[in-house]
Amino acid sequence: MCRPTPPSAYIWQTVTQIRAPRLKPDVAPILGRAIDVRRFLNIPSSYPGLMQNMRYLQRPLNKIIDLSLGHIASQQAGLLVDCRY
Repeated sequence: MCRPTPPSAYIWQTVTQIRAPRLKPDVAPILGRAIDVRRFLNIPSSYPGLMQNMRYLQRPLNKIIDLSLGHIASQQAGLLVDCRY
């Protein structure tokens, strides 16, 4: 999957907003995304083995809460841009 994902941006922002009162202000939550690399390595989708790579995005707590969903989704898309190997 190499495209912006507003639903995951929404979930990350919402969960961060809910958890913010009990987190320290200097915390930087991390979002992890699994990327299915089968199509980039020409491996059939029917291959049952684990073929994935993980990408991570870490931002300061206040940035996640204050940024627009579109901006967060764009940052997530930046993680996936170079997933073409």
